[in-house]
Amino acid sequence: MLNKIAKIILKNPRLILSIIFLLTIYFAYTAFFSGSKLEVDFSLEQMFPNDDVDRDYYESFLKEFGQNENIILVAYLCDSLLSKTNIEKMALLTEEFEFIDGVFEACKYFQSQGFLIIIITNQAGISRGVYTKNDFLDLTRWMVKEFKKESIIISKVYHCPHHPEFSGNC
Repeated sequence: MLNKIAKIILKNPRLILSIIFLLTIYFAYTAFFSGSKLEVDFSLEQMFPNDDVDRDYYESFLKEFGQNENIILVAYLCDSLLSKTNIEKMALLTEEFEFIDGVFEACKYFQSQGFLIIIITNQAGISRGVYTKNDFLDLTRWMVKEFKKESIIISKVYHCPHHPEFSGNC
């Protein structure tokens, strides 16, 4: 069957291209110029199924911060967010911690454009027993102060302490 279709396409390339062109024109007209115009919704709500626990998390975020179409979410999935090296204990991190080059400048720029700076981080080291939640919270408080010294306001820090192999899914 596919062989026959391929042979037809190869024998009649102009006809096939003409058909594709006409279909493209038709769909473009239908999408953009007809009475039932194509509508595109880029809202994040559309990305979550109704029964997804992350949708509840997102909706609680909206209640706290409101909806603003001028928000960019930058997520960096790593156990050692904003640091160059993995560490074994968060309690010792303030001595070893290195911010990624340019992070302050980038945050200052986005803040000057009216964006909120929110950190979302996976801290699976908590469930693996590498460090405690209190260690992480201590480090977070220190990190937020370091940003504040640079005139950057961290609006919120969200973390997930889970690891599928140690504590199950979120």
